[in-house]
Amino acid sequence: MILKSKPLLLLTLLLCSLNWSCVRMVAEMRTTVAQGAIPKEFGAHPGTLLVIRGEDKQYNHYLYRNFLLYAGEYNMVPETGLTDPAFADLTQYRYAFHSTPEKKKYNDANGKPREFTNLRLFILDRSTQERYTAKVTSPFYSKVMKAYISNLNQVLAAGK
Repeated sequence: MILKSKPLLLLTLLLCSLNWSCVRMVAEMRTTVAQGAIPKEFGAHPGTLLVIRGEDKQYNHYLYRNFLLYAGEYNMVPETGLTDPAFADLTQYRYAFHSTPEKKKYNDANGKPREFTNLRLFILDRSTQERYTAKVTSPFYSKVMKAYISNLNQVLAAGK
């Protein structure tokens, strides 16, 4: 039995590894200016990105860790930071990186209805209240976040 389970374990690990790579690759394609996930003017904007913390500790852990890769200036704030007078200057704090939960429904193998929540990441243009939404969600939201940040960095570099 142990010999039969080793190939299955290796196959499972390989599929998981490919899935994680696929999530990042798809996220990189779907979090771009062309896909409408980043404002065209983002790279030319010299201000500070407000990064909105969530209520979930795990999400915030990945948010802090992943934004260490961000090449621009940013400020981590709670959601109340969007209306805080300290960040009222829309020239300096025009954009915010934010997320919103999206519930997905499906039927499990037994036909029972189930529900899970993914996070939809987006850039909010605070001057127009327009959302530039990532065109992908995943339970692996950290991978999507890294891809989004990578694309933000590319836009920043091109705008300088």
